[in-house]
Amino acid sequence: MPYAIQMGEQDAELRAVEFTLRSTTDGSPISGQAGAVAIRLRRGGVESAGTGTVVEPDPTRRPGLYLYRLAPVEVSTLGPLLLRPVLTGAVPADWPALVISDSPYTSGATPGEVARAVWDEQRAGHSTAGSFGQLLSTLAGAPAALSGEEQARVAEGVSDPSVVGTVEGSPAP
Repeated sequence: MPYAIQMGEQDAELRAVEFTLRSTTDGSPISGQAGAVAIRLRRGGVESAGTGTVVEPDPTRRPGLYLYRLAPVEVSTLGPLLLRPVLTGAVPADWPALVISDSPYTSGATPGEVARAVWDEQRAGHSTAGSFGQLLSTLAGAPAALSGEEQARVAEGVSDPSVVGTVEGSPAP
């Protein structure tokens, strides 16, 4: 799956593409070669030398795993981008990226807006058996089925802290 990177992204960490280097001899990870790796980029059939930065973030725990932090100019055009790390003795592999117009890290709505949209949704139409909507509809209709005296006790209990903080008959703290 290609990495999605927003066109014009200024944060180098959000312009990073992970890739691995493996030996052509035995397939083992190649570590400690960040400075020796050349990057070739292909966009629309045109190949060029990469001008970003190659780093190996954690050679001890993840040997052979590298990041290529694309230069800002490399994410200034929309569309697919193919990254090929070049190192003598490494298995050749292409790593896809996609430069897009919108940020892949935001949905456009804040968590609060999503929560409000969910909780403000009308109950009508949300009554499938076994669903949370059906439970809410049942509970919302329950007080109407109670007698006046029972409704008063429920209302009293809801506002009484000794009732509202109990679990299985244990008194509230």
